[in-house]
Amino acid sequence: SIFRRQLGLHASFLASGIIHEYLGWTVSRTGKWGWKWCLFFYLQAPLMTAEAYLGRLMRRAGLHAPLLLRIALTHAVIEETAGRLFIPPIERDSDLRDRMLQAISANYRALLEPLQPLLGPLASQVGQQLGPLLTAASAPFKA
Repeated sequence: SIFRRQLGLHASFLASGIIHEYLGWTVSRTGKWGWKWCLFFYLQAPLMTAEAYLGRLMRRAGLHAPLLLRIALTHAVIEETAGRLFIPPIERDSDLRDRMLQAISANYRALLEPLQPLLGPLASQVGQQLGPLLTAASAPFKA
């Protein structure tokens, strides 16, 4: 039935939200449970329900939204909700972003280290430049 499908949809996204919130809480080391990630993931269920309902209404009325418009609207909604609920716990509420960039940079340097005899000075230059490149690449995402 529609009710059971909706119940399953909402329960799945709520469970996903709780799991993501727990993971964010454990790795952020802030000691705060903020519910932002839980809400971000759970919101997908009512949005999907609304999208399906609106789609049925439009089809019954003989209207059809172009695929590119539907894709653009979906991305706009995801970007807006992510900007308010998903990104702040990473950038403003913890040092998770900085720790993640440091770990990625260290992994690249460790990967390139054994290649140094083969590539000579090029390998060490690339390894030294990855840190600033990753930092620069993350600049558009800073609040």
